[in-house]
Amino acid sequence: WTGLLSGNTSSFLTKLYAEKKYNRELFVERESLTRELDSFLDSDTSIFPLLGEAGQGKTTQLCYWTETLSDEDCGVMIFSGSEFAGITLEYKLKHSFGWAAHKPVSGLVKSLADAAMSRGKKVLILIDAINECIEYPGLISSTEGPLMLFRDLYRLFIDSGYNCFKILFTCRNYTWKNIIMPEASRKDQSVFYNSGTE
Repeated sequence: WTGLLSGNTSSFLTKLYAEKKYNRELFVERESLTRELDSFLDSDTSIFPLLGEAGQGKTTQLCYWTETLSDEDCGVMIFSGSEFAGITLEYKLKHSFGWAAHKPVSGLVKSLADAAMSRGKKVLILIDAINECIEYPGLISSTEGPLMLFRDLYRLFIDSGYNCFKILFTCRNYTWKNIIMPEASRKDQSVFYNSGTE
């Protein structure tokens, strides 16, 4: 089960360690944020936008959660928003899992859901800095990249009807409020986690 997802998480973490952007030994856990994550994972909601400005520790928090949840046998996939330069989420998933290009990605999503549900687990999809997705295929302007990635996340994992997928992405406040939120506000609001705190 964890082997299915471990290649993705280990390559992401290895890169962040090499770039000296994360070091678990130096990380100071923000317990209030971890409580929010636990609440989100236990809730019926599916999307948790973690908002903040540059340098507030969003990336290091995601890395810590990725390591912690992976150690607990949870299904975790993590991507950087900038990884989607010229490639779609669908392509990235197929490539990451060795899924044949001609096969519909819905089959892969179903396989992940079946594996999770048979174990009573959730699959947590983490996107670090969705606001850095500026070259997504099919966009007209670079400001649309985060919105297009958000649409694909929603289409593949929320509209699929499986309740085992949880999406958490970090995002700058400006991008959320001005680019993603106008569309997100037209979606079913019950899928969005909101603890009532900033």
